[in-house]
Amino acid sequence: DHGTVIYGKKSKILQNLHDVTQRIRFNTHSGFICIDPDDIFYCEADGNYCFIYLPKQRRECVTLKIGHVQRLLPGRSFMRAGRSIVININTLLRYDKKKKTIELEKDGESLILEAPSGFKKDYESFMRQKSELHVDSLELTSEIQSYR
Repeated sequence: DHGTVIYGKKSKILQNLHDVTQRIRFNTHSGFICIDPDDIFYCEADGNYCFIYLPKQRRECVTLKIGHVQRLLPGRSFMRAGRSIVININTLLRYDKKKKTIELEKDGESLILEAPSGFKKDYESFMRQKSELHVDSLELTSEIQSYR
């Protein structure tokens, strides 16, 4: 029926809009690149620039400092690890305190990095803040529903 067709088109348009708006624009030396944050393994500082590590051994150099890159990324998924690395926490597979490494994995592809000093403490702090934010948002949702 006609209503179903319109609904289907609206749904498709909204999905396409979501796909486009989920990407973040980063300036590069030659222009800009749009990257879906879910595709990022990690970001690494290099002075006034930042390298973004992506699947298939791709690495993009963007003309932003790491702090600015981190502010553009969704805070619930990206964690600062030391001074020079921001990790997509959804790709974190393993931390090895003896070898002082972290392993990131996405879709069967993995990367091993040297763990910054204090990584375990940073990770635990990030996860604690993340869970506190989740509890706060649940409480807010419950308060909003009680007003209805």
